Formats: sequence, structure tokens, C-alpha cells
Amino acid sequence: MDGDSLSQRASALSRRRFLVVLGGATATAAGCGNGNPMTDGGDASPPEDATPGDAPEDTAAEDTPPGDGGGMCMGLGNDIMAVGDLAQGQFVLIDRGTIKLIMARDARGIYCLSARCTHTGCIVPAHDAAGFSSCPCHFSRFDRDGRVQPGSRAVRDLPNFLVTLCNNRIYVNRGEEVPLGTRVPLP
Repeated sequence: MDGDSLSQRASALSRRRFLVVLGGATATAAGCGNGNPMTDGGDASPPEDATPGDAPEDTAAEDTPPGDGGGMCMGLGNDIMAVGDLAQGQFVLIDRGTIKLIMARDARGIYCLSARCTHTGCIVPAHDAAGFSSCPCHFSRFDRDGRVQPGSRAVRDLPNFLVTLCNNRIYVNRGEEVPLGTRVPLP
């Protein structure tokens, strides 16, 4: 292969692809996670039904939405959705590969719960109109803030994650838990 062809291929390497490759190498070198299934999604291999953007190492490239030319939102966590796509009183299950979250909005603001049941890690559906969610595996129940309800097999509350609003987008940092009941008020 001549030098010009190699140079053209190297310059064609997009930032996103570079981050995907770099993230994969970093995950491999780091031993593929911290061993905590609540935060790292288990093994390093993508699910069989994975689509582009699902792999944890691919989320770094998704941190900055299109139009954020200055990169002011970079590093805030995973870009989950537009603020306007989450109505007051709504609970939305976000299921993107290793990202399993419940986004919610009430009169006090926007917040995020883990969608992994603290009993065995099954995916908990979005809350019903009364503000409760029941795990389909062993029927543990959680209230709107993620508090485990009496009689459940789960003994721990659902983790609540740090939410940041930037450029009318909702970002979630799954590596930083916040106290139950924490909300991000809307401007």
C-alpha cells in the first residue's frame, strides 16, 4: 500500500470510530469493567441484538449532541433524550444495550433510576400511572423514587443516577449515584 492511500485512510478515520476503537482497547486493557453488574453491564461482549451505539465504549462518542459545536456537553454522561420528549408525570424505560434506565419527570423536575432490579438484575419496566414498578422476575415493587416496597424480594432501593441538562438534552452519568428523591429542576 502506498503512502498516499494510507494517509487518506487515516484521515478518513472519524472521531466516533477512533473513540470506539480506543474505548475497546481501553476496556480490554482494564479487564473489562469493575465487576459491578449495576454499573458496568457485565461482560465486555455486546448483546447479540446490539446495534451501533449500544456498546459501552461507543457511548463516549454520543456525549455531544449534533449542533453542540463547542462541546460544552461533553463528559456529562450518556445523551439519553431531548428534554421535550419527557412529559410531566411520565416514566420512560430506556433500553439501549447495556444502558437500562428509567427516566422520569414530575412537578419537581427530571430524575433517573436504574432499571436493573436490585434482587437479581432483571429489567424493571417503567412505572405505572400510580407510580409503581414491579419486576417481572420475582415481583419486587419499587415506588416512583426507586424505594423498594415491603414484601419484595429485593432488599435495596433502585440506584438514582446524576442527571444533567445541557442544550435541551438530558444526560445521565451512570457512574455517579445521587440520593433518592433528587431532581433536576427545569429552567
